[in-house]
Amino acid sequence: MVKLAIEGGEPVRREKIPIAVPILGEEEERAVIEVLRSGYLVQGEVVEKFEKEFAKFNGVKHAIAVNSGTAALHVAFQALKLLPGDEVITVPYTFSASATAALFLGGIPVFVDINPETFNVEPEKIEKAITRKTKGIIPVHLFGLPADMDPIKEVAEKHGLFILEDAAQAHKARYKGHMVGTFGDVAIYSFYATKNMTTGEGGMIVTNDDEIAEKCRIIRDQGQKGKYNHVLLGYNYRMTNIMAAIGLKQLEKLQNFTKKRQEFARKLSKELEKIRELIKPSKEPEGYEHVYYLYACLLEEKSGWERDGFIKALEAEGISAGPIYKTLLYHQPLYENIKDPNVYPYAEMLKNFLPNYKKAKCPIAEEIAKKAIQLPMHPKLTEKDLKDIITAIEKLILQKKK
Repeated sequence: MVKLAIEGGEPVRREKIPIAVPILGEEEERAVIEVLRSGYLVQGEVVEKFEKEFAKFNGVKHAIAVNSGTAALHVAFQALKLLPGDEVITVPYTFSASATAALFLGGIPVFVDINPETFNVEPEKIEKAITRKTKGIIPVHLFGLPADMDPIKEVAEKHGLFILEDAAQAHKARYKGHMVGTFGDVAIYSFYATKNMTTGEGGMIVTNDDEIAEKCRIIRDQGQKGKYNHVLLGYNYRMTNIMAAIGLKQLEKLQNFTKKRQEFARKLSKELEKIRELIKPSKEPEGYEHVYYLYACLLEEKSGWERDGFIKALEAEGISAGPIYKTLLYHQPLYENIKDPNVYPYAEMLKNFLPNYKKAKCPIAEEIAKKAIQLPMHPKLTEKDLKDIITAIEKLILQKKK
């Protein structure tokens, strides 16, 4: 019997495969040096160029650069006139900013369940959650797979709701031939270090609405419309020329990065197909283009492994892995204690609006959160990496079968 590395056996590989890495080259280095030598580091012409190129790439009229994806959400919510007590519908299985950015303005996140195969919002659940206080919908294109936007748009139009697409993980993803970020009133992207393209930190708001775009530009720059002319409540959410210089070069490489992610993911899924009843990748429906920010799969109980134990054993074999959003948003201490003014500053003001999140139930999301695993996913992965990932997984599965 082959001994597992976690039990003292020989690992599949000594040098661990990283789960994600930022890929920066000489092009980005030269672009940053050029900005540094210019002496103009703050938001300026380089940011403006990045915005124009990103708008063109996304097929929209406007792109507004900010210093994080969370800032993008905050600015977009304010431009969409989200008011205290307004409800926004989203999912509990995502990164916290998708919902908490609404809390910044006193908005109330309402959580609905997800599809068990795509891990994205289940459109039919949205309409059932709508009340007279509902203001908008935040579909998240999770892990790089588009949400099912046609029925979401139908619901939004029927009830007069805004759509804010959270495309933080979905650069270049497409739904039925159309780029994500073009279906709602506004969309946002993140350029965090491990995203499909990066500026270190950073974010982008995209929209075809002239009024919303103008508001976003003012809000991100201290509420200024012209120097020292403060017309709106705003913030210092500006992107620097340094970040934008990196972003321009990353945008040029995004096509190649995406192709490599997709090729590796599809090869990995093909190899895992033979043990699909034990470890199952998320589904990529026909007409959807997944860009694989993360490679997510579900470890089934019949594998014989408990999720955290499997991850630990896989790490010992030299394969980085991890759980994904193992604590749903409504189970986070923030939400469980949201009526406490020491936890949420607007708790007293919103005491008649805030729900009891401890009673929230999204059974599919809860099940996915217990079983989901992310495997390595980035453009530097090789054929040897693919072979070693599969060898390690099969080694662990075979050991349990014996």
